[in-house]
Amino acid sequence: MKKKAADIVIENAAQILTCEKDAADHIGLIKNGSVAIGEGKITAVGSRSEIAPLIDAATRVIDASGKVVTPGFVDCHTHVVFGGTRVEEYCARLETDDLDELKRRGVPMGIMVTLSATRDLPMEELYEQSAERVRRMILSGTTTLESKSGYSLNTEGEMRQLKINRILAEKLLVDISSTFLGAHG
Repeated sequence: MKKKAADIVIENAAQILTCEKDAADHIGLIKNGSVAIGEGKITAVGSRSEIAPLIDAATRVIDASGKVVTPGFVDCHTHVVFGGTRVEEYCARLETDDLDELKRRGVPMGIMVTLSATRDLPMEELYEQSAERVRRMILSGTTTLESKSGYSLNTEGEMRQLKINRILAEKLLVDISSTFLGAHG
């Protein structure tokens, strides 16, 4: 019995990482491979000759020459909804991790730095900053992420962060699991 033609075939991938359970190389590497997709699911993975019978006139073929095809990244611990930056702290910690020295220098540190900025940002601006972070994550291969609240430490602010998570999930091509973390600090 002939298999149903694929809706999409990704072919000529330099490498396909299958994450096959018992793969000797731990990643299930297939070199110069192809992936067939039908009805939103992977139906076959293998060499071009193995996948070729699944291609018909209606199949969308994507050339992945020189590319790596890998399962989407699941980022299971993020805080993408926040304002401000801790770059000053990170730069200072390149010189020393001595907390007393950092305090002596007056380096702002910890959650309190971003907490104030998060509370002070208008909802639209907080959404836009967060959406840009998520867009960069998507471009790097993230398909699913957990987004925790935790940068307000009050009910109103935490609920605002969770609402932004919901809007991000509605507007962007990513699955978001939203987690309340009100006692983060």
